[in-house]
Formats: sequence, structure tokens, C-alpha cells
Amino acid sequence: MTKYIIDTSAWIEYFNETSKGKRIHDLIQNATLLTTGMIAAELSAKFTRENKPVNELIHALQSMTRLAPIDFEVA
Repeated sequence: MTKYIIDTSAWIEYFNETSKGKRIHDLIQNATLLTTGMIAAELSAKFTRENKPVNELIHALQSMTRLAPIDFEVA
């Protein structure tokens, strides 16, 4: 199975449902997704600044991805 680390900018496109986000949606179907704590923190900060529901973001990330530590293998 394919594994992807989805970076902050890609998640933003995904959650904003842009044309790039729709391509990301198609790409990640049937893939294992990894997210780092830094990416989650950046997304939480952006959602907070934009008055978007952070709890929904966290729930979505928890259901779609696995939190991965940053190490040389992941990098």
C-alpha cells in the first residue's frame, strides 16, 4: 500500500475543496496517510486564525491519518 505524508499546504487545499484539493482527494484514496505533529499544529493555527472549527479538523485528521514522529525514515 502507498504511504503519503500530506503537508500543510496540501491539507489546506484538501479542506478548502479547491481543484488541487480534489486531485489530492483522488490521490490519497486507498493510501496510508501520515501526519506529523508540526503539520497538525500548523493546520490548527490556521483554522484558529480563520475562525474555522478546530475540533472538526482534529477529528478529521485522527480519522484519516496516523500521527508520525519526525525521524530520518519519515523525512
